[in-house]
Amino acid sequence: MKQTRKERVLLSLAVLFLFLGVACGEKKIPETHAEKPSVEEVLKKEVKETNALLEQAKQLFDESEGAIKKDLSQTEIEKIKSALLANEKDVATISDDKHKGLVSDFEQSGKQISERLVKAEKMLVAQEKLNHLFTAEKALNGTEVSSEKLVLASGITTENLNEVKGEINALPSTSFSENARKLLSEAETQFSALTNAENAVKAAEEAKTDEQKFLNAQNLVNALVSEEYKVDLKNRLTPVQTQVAEKKKADEALRKQEEARQKAEAEAKAKAEEQAQAQALAQAQQEQQAQSNEQAQTVYVTPTGSKYHTHKCGNGTYSPTTLDEAQARGLTPCKKCFG
Repeated sequence: MKQTRKERVLLSLAVLFLFLGVACGEKKIPETHAEKPSVEEVLKKEVKETNALLEQAKQLFDESEGAIKKDLSQTEIEKIKSALLANEKDVATISDDKHKGLVSDFEQSGKQISERLVKAEKMLVAQEKLNHLFTAEKALNGTEVSSEKLVLASGITTENLNEVKGEINALPSTSFSENARKLLSEAETQFSALTNAENAVKAAEEAKTDEQKFLNAQNLVNALVSEEYKVDLKNRLTPVQTQVAEKKKADEALRKQEEARQKAEAEAKAKAEEQAQAQALAQAQQEQQAQSNEQAQTVYVTPTGSKYHTHKCGNGTYSPTTLDEAQARGLTPCKKCFG
């Protein structure tokens, strides 16, 4: 019997489906079930990984110097910390008492890692806070201390210094902590100098025209290490310097004026004294002349009389002589002649 077109198509489809079904049925799916590792193998793997982490933790330090290594970052610490935490979680799920030795080994290594991480983190925090006190990028970098001139950073406060001091004091006594203390001391010295300079500038600003306070402030500012602070404080002193100069100029004018007044008074006094001396000298000379004239005056005396006269006074023989000679003979003036 002759097949129709429709029947032939249906037959072809049936053959195709049959072929596909056989092909799929004959395909074998590989087995994926692997053998699960034993508890001992898991623990050995965790101990091995933790020992490797311990070696990484040791590398965070320069053991010979007792300091963290150069250029240590918090990322390195966090990486070890995260890996240890993951291992601890894995081991925490194991409660098999048969492998206490492996668990103990793991715990011992974990404890050493944790101690080193804490120590490294404390050192790193202290180092970072200390470095923030200075303008230099790394004043302290592990065992290295910056060789460049250290300058106090701007905006540093007493609280910043105390915070750094607390971090350093919490560290064990090593070369690292010793270097940190030296750098902190330098920061404290510069901070103290800055505080003194700022107080001196404030005092000079308040006094306005006090030259001594201005000079004191100027000297303290010039001694500062930080150019930034130095420029700022010098700018504040500029108007004070102007006021001091103006007062000094006015004081100098007053001084010269007073000096001129005193000089004029002194000259007038000297002239008056000179005139008084000249007058006294003239008077003395006059008196001396009068006395001299008086002593040279002619008087009359008698050979036996006790008086001297201005003229022949009464009976007797009168002879002329000088007043000096008459007085030298002990004669006294005649009351009639000299009234």
